[in-house]
Amino acid sequence: MALQTLLRIPVSGPIFEKFDEQAKALNKPIEYLIAERLPQLAETDSEKPIVIDDDHRRRLEHVLGRNLSTAEELVRAMEHSMTLDVGGVRIELTPYLLNRLQSRCFGVPFDQFMALTVKRGLEEYCGLR
Repeated sequence: MALQTLLRIPVSGPIFEKFDEQAKALNKPIEYLIAERLPQLAETDSEKPIVIDDDHRRRLEHVLGRNLSTAEELVRAMEHSMTLDVGGVRIELTPYLLNRLQSRCFGVPFDQFMALTVKRGLEEYCGLR
């Protein structure tokens, strides 16, 4: 078992109340709840860490079509969802461009619309259309 250190830290009233509510809902002492959550924060040396609650995580999982457990999985899924592969060449698309494209695929599934649009654009560029 790893060596443990007991900390005494000041916590504002509103923060204490939030953790206390969560601890009571889980039927745990507040100290145990905080001790369980600290390792997640200790893993990152970040000035602006982003913490996602379960509801937001579920929304992201639904949108991305996969389960997420780590920040790395989230970043990879986001990159993948905004990347187009044409002949082994990866093309990263912006969310703005994807939104504009989706707004133009009337009555056609988006994957089919994208395939037709990319092919047509490349054919036009090469003078085949």
